[in-house]
Amino acid sequence: MLNKTLIESETHIDKAAFFLFLIIAIYLMVVHLSPTIGSNEAVYVLQVMKWANPGLYTNDWSLNLSNSFGVYFSAFSYPFFSLIEDKILAVQLLRVILWGFLIFSIVNLTSAMKIDLRASLFGILIFLGIQNNIGLMAGEWLFGGAEQKVISYGLSFLALSAMLKQKYALSGLFSGLAFFTHVIVGGWSAIGLSIIVLAQGRKEFFRYAYSAVPLALVTFLIVFSGMKHEDIILFADLDVAESLVTFRNPHHLNASVFTTTDAAIIMFGCLVLISYNCWFVNSNKEIKYISYYLLIMGTFVAAGFVAHKFKYFDLLALYPYRVAAVTWPLISAIYFSNLLLHSWRKRQVILSKKLLLSFFLSVIVILIPLTYAFYGWISDTPKLLEGTKGNAQKIDDNKTYAWIKNHTPIDSVVLANPCRGDFWFSAERAMVVNFKLTPVNINYHEWYRRMFTLNRSKDFAGNGFGACADLDQNFNALSEEQLKNIQLLYRTDYYLSDIERLDLYRCLVFRGEVNFIYDLAVCDIRAKIE
Repeated sequence: MLNKTLIESETHIDKAAFFLFLIIAIYLMVVHLSPTIGSNEAVYVLQVMKWANPGLYTNDWSLNLSNSFGVYFSAFSYPFFSLIEDKILAVQLLRVILWGFLIFSIVNLTSAMKIDLRASLFGILIFLGIQNNIGLMAGEWLFGGAEQKVISYGLSFLALSAMLKQKYALSGLFSGLAFFTHVIVGGWSAIGLSIIVLAQGRKEFFRYAYSAVPLALVTFLIVFSGMKHEDIILFADLDVAESLVTFRNPHHLNASVFTTTDAAIIMFGCLVLISYNCWFVNSNKEIKYISYYLLIMGTFVAAGFVAHKFKYFDLLALYPYRVAAVTWPLISAIYFSNLLLHSWRKRQVILSKKLLLSFFLSVIVILIPLTYAFYGWISDTPKLLEGTKGNAQKIDDNKTYAWIKNHTPIDSVVLANPCRGDFWFSAERAMVVNFKLTPVNINYHEWYRRMFTLNRSKDFAGNGFGACADLDQNFNALSEEQLKNIQLLYRTDYYLSDIERLDLYRCLVFRGEVNFIYDLAVCDIRAKIE
């Protein structure tokens, strides 16, 4: 009778897993396959456009090329954007391919952890709900856009999987490739793996130590052969003072994830309970190793809370927290779903007190973010789809970019707010400098000098994205004298502002609802005539 009941349960579980997979697929399509393009994706599209049009964007100093992985990723993306006329469709197809690789790497890891495939799918579903509603940055990075960091996450998971399978050289190789692909994701993940390997290597040093050889070779190749990415420079010299002064890695300084108290409680509660499950309930050594990794990642998150609380922005500048805020909630959610499935299968069997205690404590903690999740999916869907429907700002931006493409020479340089991350892709014109993409293989002082100039030669009051608040105020208030100096310095042709300025009315060539374009050449000629 018991066997028949268990067989029926397995059938129900199989059906439930299939529907869960459909839910995950639909969720990803609705949230992430909207017909919009992210600022990072626009950079890769722009790279392809530069290759197709050699004379384009030549004066945009932000877009100097290097031999970093971004160039190789752009080469990988090139067939999509060159063969498909609709660039957004090309981005969507590229996203699907990268997500397929990512899900494969997650399943490969959970298989090494001896976790059921159905539990993995359910865990991903829990994870997607948690990250979308309590402030975790996972969805933005893990199941994000067509970007190289998605590949780095996948390689990091493959490195974890290889370590659990005791294939240490392969683990080191995947770690090195992840590091090369994206320094923040791969680098800090490699640190977590290295700590575990070194700890295990106390007993059998030579057995574990050779796993570092591939990682060392790839690192040597990147750092000493000229394949330098801006993040590697920061990762190598850790010149924190200079990074704050010059906004090095500016978009990684956003500390908003550390401001929500309930999110902190949920995160650490899950971490402690899942670690308890791993160490004291299970005899699965693979999960024990994963729990070590979780604690290391959790320590990174704890450091982030301390840094934000006491305003240690130099610590935040290192910012390994996007790795931590992705890895341990994902693995914890998958492990929890496996525990749930295990308990369901053996509900007719007397469970141990430790397992019961661990299970019910986990249920209490997990129910809170799950409540957020299902409520959030309903309440946040209109906001998630807002970009597809458009609003006044978006509609006016589209008209503005269309005017620029149709009425300005292809080699024009537009003086636009550096925080307009989509300008390159949408307007297809160069800008003086961009806040999102710091340059590579070039002295950072030039990048900061341009940012400083466009901020009316004023120091920035905020760190990271706080600089955009300063630019929003000062960029639109550039004086005529400052505009002329910028025109001479950077050969700018047009000035794009979101303020209609009476003092520049004589050279206004485009008036939108919220965007206004001024021809700097006309301004200069009129000024000379007067």
